[in-house]
Amino acid sequence: MKILVVHDRAEVATEIVSLCEDIVGPSVLVERANDYVTAVNSLRGELFDLAIIDLTLPHSNGRSLPTYETAHNLLREVLESDHIQSPGDIVGITHDESALAVLSKDIGQHLMAVIAEGGSGDWRRQLGDRIRYCKKSAAARQISYRSQYDYSVCLVTALDKELSPFRTMFEFSSEKRMPNAQGFVFRDSLGAMQRGVAYAIGRAGVARAAVKVQELLDSFRPQFLIMSGFCGGVEDKLKLGDIAIFENVFDWDYGKWKSGSDQTVEFLARPEPISIRDDDIHHLLRALVESGLPNLPLELEKARKLSPTFEGEGRLRLVSAASGSAVVADERVIKRIVGLSDSISAVDMESYGLYLAASASYLKRPQVVCVKTVADYCDGNKHDGLHEACCYLSARTTHHLITRLLRYASV
Repeated sequence: MKILVVHDRAEVATEIVSLCEDIVGPSVLVERANDYVTAVNSLRGELFDLAIIDLTLPHSNGRSLPTYETAHNLLREVLESDHIQSPGDIVGITHDESALAVLSKDIGQHLMAVIAEGGSGDWRRQLGDRIRYCKKSAAARQISYRSQYDYSVCLVTALDKELSPFRTMFEFSSEKRMPNAQGFVFRDSLGAMQRGVAYAIGRAGVARAAVKVQELLDSFRPQFLIMSGFCGGVEDKLKLGDIAIFENVFDWDYGKWKSGSDQTVEFLARPEPISIRDDDIHHLLRALVESGLPNLPLELEKARKLSPTFEGEGRLRLVSAASGSAVVADERVIKRIVGLSDSISAVDMESYGLYLAASASYLKRPQVVCVKTVADYCDGNKHDGLHEACCYLSARTTHHLITRLLRYASV
């Protein structure tokens, strides 16, 4: 629990801090401010469960006298400014009876309580009761926060060009909760309005994907987490232009390097695959693969306009994928990867981080899926000219999944 104590008299502030520590216990974090400027800076940087604010404050330490007007300005900013994170509860405290009288006619109704300091010490009991209540309230808010979804969908891509097709499908606007995140709203299959957030990580890699996805989960708590883009494929299992939906993901580059008796070095893989085959979303994905992408001839025509050399058929496939932080462009490496499991037919650099972050989240776990179109065979013959078409087909498949197939909880 985090508490901010704003009081210009050091002896009273110290007593309030001790009261907080005695009631809440060792888990409490108490920050002190003794003037308007320090308090505003604290509130801009932290989210507090409780703020205890003296109703007569100086503007800045040692440079002005404490007045009600200064405290009033602070409370107004807390309640109205977009640049300050409002505390969960606010308690006003003062030894100035005139401040109490003015406050009751102004913004007192916005505060949890207003306590008058007095020589009898009753203010300590009153404040202690409010701190105990806030302790229970903060615990309840944490439980609620961790057990409920906030956004319906979080859409993630590794690269900007993988997110680009969605800009013609959804109307994006900046999200304040996380830099470079894009918010959007859409109607689901039942006509209800839902909200989503989209984010392009900007670089490939499992570790970066895991970190950014965890940040997205913490900020937006989505019900569904979906990655879209392009990937590599195993040539005898998938064709260029096939749309792969990852139902299992192997971390192919996790293991041990070992030297042999002949001075050679070999890599012993120890993959720990993650599967979504037991998740509810898997049933919808099977139905999607069975029905295929709607208006497929039209979508393929648009894909060919984006990449004239594209000759894919846009087949939907449920696959096992191998994910690692290195680009695979060698037939020998791809054979070794496939040797981990004969079910592996796709390779990318982010999906394991995506699935791992979702499975390890301390929040209510989202349903997760990765949808990527095969752009090359990981054999050194990279087909960068197919990227635009592949990004488009993955985006169209993801858009159909989001707007026509997924069923959303009330968020």
